[in-house]
Amino acid sequence: MGRDHRRGVQRCWWRRTPGGIVAWASGGPGRDDDAPVDRELEGIYSPARVHGSGVGQLLLDAVIADSPAYLWVLDGNARAEAFYRRNGFRRDGAEREHAVAGIPRTTVRMVRS
Repeated sequence: MGRDHRRGVQRCWWRRTPGGIVAWASGGPGRDDDAPVDRELEGIYSPARVHGSGVGQLLLDAVIADSPAYLWVLDGNARAEAFYRRNGFRRDGAEREHAVAGIPRTTVRMVRS
């Protein structure tokens, strides 16, 4: 795994294989004015071909370990929500709208205290 601090985030990790980088995660201080805890999981991504391999868990552990944290996830992304629930995150009722590829989407906040 690698780490990059140049992006202005506290931690950015990726998983490299002989074929290149297959997944990444980043986190740092919460960016929201109403942040429920101090740390935010800003993003995590792995392609479907590595789902279930443990790469996502490895990255989540590297970025936030077992610290209290919050994150935003697209409403209806059942696979991601299940992953976060297994790691102690729960929806806190906060929602926000933003465009993804020009399409309005709802994201929901999940928190681990």
